[in-house]
Amino acid sequence: MYSSKNRLAAILICLAAYSPVHGAVHHALNITLDPAGHYLEAEDRISLDKPATEPLPALEFTLHADLDVVSPNARLETLDSKPSRTGAVPLRHYRIVPDGDLRNFTLRYSGRIHHPVSQSGGEFAGGVGETPGAIGEDGIFLAHVAHWYPQFEGQFITFDLITHLPPGWESVSQGKRIRHEASAAGNIIGWAESAPQKEIYLIAAPFHVYEQSTDTVRAMAYLREADAPLAQKYLDATGRYIEMYRQLIGPYPYAKFALVENLRETGYGMPSFTLLGRKVIRLPFIVHTSYPHEILHNWWGNGVFVDYGAGNWAEGLTAYLSDHLMKEHRGQGAGHRRQILQHYTDFVDAGKDFPLTEFRARHGSVTEAVGYGKAQMMFHMLRRKIGDDAFKKALRRFFMEFRFKTAGYGALEQVFSEVSGSDLSGFFAQWVERTGAPRLAITFAGTEPSGSGFRLTAQIEQRQSGDAYTMDVPLAISLAGDDKAFEIAPTMTGKRLAVRLDLPKRPVHLAVDPRFDLFRRLHRDEIPPALSQAFGADKALLILPAGADNAEREAYRDLAKAWRGSKTNGVGIALDSEVDALPADRAIWLFGQQNRFLPVMTGAMERYDAMLDANQATLNGKTFT
Repeated sequence: MYSSKNRLAAILICLAAYSPVHGAVHHALNITLDPAGHYLEAEDRISLDKPATEPLPALEFTLHADLDVVSPNARLETLDSKPSRTGAVPLRHYRIVPDGDLRNFTLRYSGRIHHPVSQSGGEFAGGVGETPGAIGEDGIFLAHVAHWYPQFEGQFITFDLITHLPPGWESVSQGKRIRHEASAAGNIIGWAESAPQKEIYLIAAPFHVYEQSTDTVRAMAYLREADAPLAQKYLDATGRYIEMYRQLIGPYPYAKFALVENLRETGYGMPSFTLLGRKVIRLPFIVHTSYPHEILHNWWGNGVFVDYGAGNWAEGLTAYLSDHLMKEHRGQGAGHRRQILQHYTDFVDAGKDFPLTEFRARHGSVTEAVGYGKAQMMFHMLRRKIGDDAFKKALRRFFMEFRFKTAGYGALEQVFSEVSGSDLSGFFAQWVERTGAPRLAITFAGTEPSGSGFRLTAQIEQRQSGDAYTMDVPLAISLAGDDKAFEIAPTMTGKRLAVRLDLPKRPVHLAVDPRFDLFRRLHRDEIPPALSQAFGADKALLILPAGADNAEREAYRDLAKAWRGSKTNGVGIALDSEVDALPADRAIWLFGQQNRFLPVMTGAMERYDAMLDANQATLNGKTFT
């Protein structure tokens, strides 16, 4: 994930009417931080990137309402009689009245920012999404949504930032570290970023800092406790992944990449650093899975910015070139794609579905299945359509043309069309702008002798409601005596595709999309049993054991009611004595070893080499107790 896409902070906009400033705004910030007092004192020398020949209107900005602000060289007017709010943050709106050349002016402000961490159970605790900003003794987190620096409407930002901190404390922000002075009186740390940014982050804590230079970037690790072996693992991985993506896409757009340890379990990427939880970074697989994903966001999302009004493309492209690519390199690409399609099939029904143009951020299983999953499959189909060489060339051109600019799906379509020499407007309209997915089925397949070989005749149908999808459908035909299947990918433009092939040997098996290269709803036989099917079902029946004693039965009933929550219409609760047969149109949850339908479930598990009893579960020969 990355800063401007997966969190509410990145997509919040101020609702007040502004006089916009055109061009970039440069902030030269000098800030003293008092963690114990939750207090900051700042001076911000602001420069506007605006030609001297253009007249300047009155300039308006917002700032946290608990910060008192003055200007030594401009007159300020408060535009609201009382603070407004953006979430938990109280805001004040100000106007700077022109008095000569206002292209350069200074604001001085101070006050407390400390919004306690919400324990809402969300996926981010201790940072954006759970607190908009906090200055405290266990650490400092300040992002755009906290309005800890003056914000003008819709402007790109450049900055240099000097932080004055207690002894032993370190700060992290975007860009390059330009100053580092440590003394018994306190630490002074400076950061600067000259490339346009959407916001400014400030993280600080008593970190242990580890550094390592590569040919192209400075790798850094900020840990809460000294752990040189752990730091070295991430420093080495940083250089390795940045070089891999540099060769694939283009130059790394920042001066450093830093791993920053958070006290709480987070997984977020900001421009040039990632904020990960202390347990997360110690999981052995993270450095090979989530970590390259966060690094890649410096190209997609924090290098090329997302036009949210046209749909968030960056999560899907980042996931495809990290999560999918890593699995593909290990020969597990088809399995990864099947998981994507299963997740979509399990969680997204027609009433919940939406097109990629409407995806903004992940808020649960449905938005993940579309915004991450469908988008990954769209890029996979695009790659197959134009070929690997054109796909990589288009990635590089897209990055170089839109580096530190905002781009949407329209820009992707234009670049990929030009590079491939193909009109991809229909492809993007179908997979990006349209809601839903095709359902494929073999409605007929037969063989007969033909000359010296055999003739295969088959019909493939699209069974979804609505118009047909145009797509190249991979078919694999296994022939008697051959280890390798015969493969073709005929183009399907209507609801039915007739297949007629003369083959040298007898066909014994026909598979449609055997490697899951198409975005589609899976056929039931393609889906292995998974809890996601039960959790994603709109209708479910929770069956309690009538033979259990009263206390146990009521405990099961309380648990069933808690699981059902507010879904009283789609989720029923019944005793096994009240059910004649298990219904086939809904998910079934069986409670209790005494449940009379338990043999039905254990019998169904046998086909999957699985077994379950009161003490253990067995799956694929492995026993779990």
